[in-house]
Amino acid sequence: MDATKEWQNAITAYQNALKSKETAEARDGLKAAEKEFLSAQNEAAAKAALERIVSFKPRIDNTVANFIPANNILTDWAKNALADRKPSAGAIPATGQQGKDANSRILLALQD
Repeated sequence: MDATKEWQNAITAYQNALKSKETAEARDGLKAAEKEFLSAQNEAAAKAALERIVSFKPRIDNTVANFIPANNILTDWAKNALADRKPSAGAIPATGQQGKDANSRILLALQD
């Protein structure tokens, strides 16, 4: 069972407890469960977004030729983020090697 489902079940349990008897413990537990549920949802959404980046397949109809290097860098970044590791050596050029084009602006944003 995934984390969001577990927290959803906890929320339901706390809501039922509050219906039965209003207590500070149940209110605090419900707030904590709702916070954890939101966190789990955000984490799942972020992972899904990274997986969409990795699965992106450039084609003539969806990619401008000068963005292909940026697509490769973004894919490398997403794979590393999914594996929780640093970018590959040389994936992001040194600051002095970057220009003012769109690819360079993307590279600068990834360095932050």
